[in-house]
Amino acid sequence: MSKKYRSVFSPSTAQERKENFESYWEFTQRHGGELFEEDKDLAVKRAKLKAFKDNPVQLRTPLADPEAFYRNYVEMQDDPATLDRMTLMMTCMYKFARHEWVGIKGAWDVVPDMANSHT
Repeated sequence: MSKKYRSVFSPSTAQERKENFESYWEFTQRHGGELFEEDKDLAVKRAKLKAFKDNPVQLRTPLADPEAFYRNYVEMQDDPATLDRMTLMMTCMYKFARHEWVGIKGAWDVVPDMANSHT
């Protein structure tokens, strides 16, 4: 197998695993920015959230039935076939974002702080 396309499950030496970990660690630090461990936050994510709060996304036209969105945004109560397409799309987007948030929050809650993390 070409080294260019190796899998994380490919055989590797201890040195290769160490180098791969260091490379990935450097990537995550560049990608997420500074870690604010007490706040359970990253500099890049914090900046993106601020940008969204400073420039909120708004629909050009309001939802046809806002109550349908609020009734279904956490747990689907209505038959999706009965919802207008925009409400259905917004509900799906919210559900996806909430699912991501729950996963990230769960990870922050179970992972020890960096000082107590070991490979």
